[in-house]
Amino acid sequence: MAAPNLATGQDVVRQSSSAVQLSTAGGAHTTVVSESVPAGSWVLSANATLVSWGPSDYTRCMLYSGNTNIGGASTIVGSPGPGSAGTGTFVTTVSVHGAFSSTSATTVSLRCGHDQDRAAGAAPYVDPQATLWAHRSESLGQAKR
Repeated sequence: MAAPNLATGQDVVRQSSSAVQLSTAGGAHTTVVSESVPAGSWVLSANATLVSWGPSDYTRCMLYSGNTNIGGASTIVGSPGPGSAGTGTFVTTVSVHGAFSSTSATTVSLRCGHDQDRAAGAAPYVDPQATLWAHRSESLGQAKR
């Protein structure tokens, strides 16, 4: 079991400043928020609220260290009930977690996209409150003694 050693004075919190429209192309991931962190071991956590004017298929949000996927989660942005028109405002929140170690400065990012192609203007967007936390953990990957 890894022994956590979070240096709270070195935690990094980054938040996007505006809503991010996701790509209408299925499988294309849009960067929601990113930040460069120095070398070391890091534990990442991100929250994103997805908003759509119609029900969406699976939407995946992934954490990356450089171009390496280090964690992900998927959700559906709304689901129309039987007999409904399938319109309205659909909102869901997704949380993603990951960890990595690097010997040099690395850009970490939260990227989101949906599985299927969407009609123009029908892709969900990410609310401005999307947040990425990066916590330094010097003992990541070391066995507890």
